[in-house]
Amino acid sequence: MKPLLFILTLLLGGCSIFGTDDKSGTAYLRIENAGEVDFLNVKVSFTGDLTGFGAVAAGETSEYRPFDVAYHYGYIEVETPEGVHKMQPIDYVGESPLKRGNYTYSLQIEDNQLLFTFKK
Repeated sequence: MKPLLFILTLLLGGCSIFGTDDKSGTAYLRIENAGEVDFLNVKVSFTGDLTGFGAVAAGETSEYRPFDVAYHYGYIEVETPEGVHKMQPIDYVGESPLKRGNYTYSLQIEDNQLLFTFKK
């Protein structure tokens, strides 16, 4: 009985260690297209490396993507049938990285301008 209990304890302990998707400090970000213009491609960057979200149709939301470091705003590049729209932050001085959790960048193109709203 004791060997069976020992094996069961090891298996359950292993599941809790290896079966978790817990990534301390990881922020998960998705893109919401809150407008009426389809996005052909959306890219976001905080550290210089662009992360692609792919196409996001009007009224739709992308899947979450993990970021080790993310902020309430970032570099955003949205490609539409009319052209490429960008939001370029100057820096992140005074900003704190987002804590672990799920976040949404709600975007739309209005009057040929990229509008941005951050949602927790």
